[in-house]
Amino acid sequence: MRVGRNTIRHSDMPDKAYLKWLAAVLEQTASSSSLSQQAIEAATGVDQTTISRAKNGKLKRVTEKVRRIGDYALMRQREIEISREVREAATIFLTAGGLEAELLAFIRNATRLLQRRAPTDPAA
Repeated sequence: MRVGRNTIRHSDMPDKAYLKWLAAVLEQTASSSSLSQQAIEAATGVDQTTISRAKNGKLKRVTEKVRRIGDYALMRQREIEISREVREAATIFLTAGGLEAELLAFIRNATRLLQRRAPTDPAA
């Protein structure tokens, strides 16, 4: 998985500190962007119960699911700049008759594949 300069990585802090950070960032993300737990579930594939427990500080350890929630929360916090090429590709796709739902489904599937990549993957 690609890790940016400002990314919080699980290996950078003990589980207890990471879980506390995750609860705070989920609370902030939910309140600032009206992001529901169901939307986080759809984006990450992590069940809503785990998301709720993470947000309320009820988790005891960091698992792969918890890392996915953390990665998603970080992504939501960052301001993402979309290149002209990406905007043009989306426009061409939609103009050619593709549906927005299809484009979003493709992006979500590609994102899930990237999240499943092993951290030792040399392409990461």
